[in-house]
Amino acid sequence: MCAGADVRAYPAVWKEMYDSPAPDKFTYPQPFDLLAGLDRLVVLRTLRPDKMIPAVQEFIVHVSRRRATPRLQSFLFCKSFPPYSLPFLLRD
Repeated sequence: MCAGADVRAYPAVWKEMYDSPAPDKFTYPQPFDLLAGLDRLVVLRTLRPDKMIPAVQEFIVHVSRRRATPRLQSFLFCKSFPPYSLPFLLRD
């Protein structure tokens, strides 16, 4: 992880990420650029929770090595808004 890292060190870069239409594809500044997988999702959830659905879909596709079906996409969309939580299990 990024022990001792602080987002306040790069306010302009994080503002650019916040204003981005695709923050899930944004290249984080150092040392956050080393994050991958769930760690990147945690940062995204903290700064842009509204962009979690496409990021989680991409994560699932990447982990499962297959495409997310339209049925899965609609399920994620319908079940991912507060007060609902969306638990799911990923297997290798």
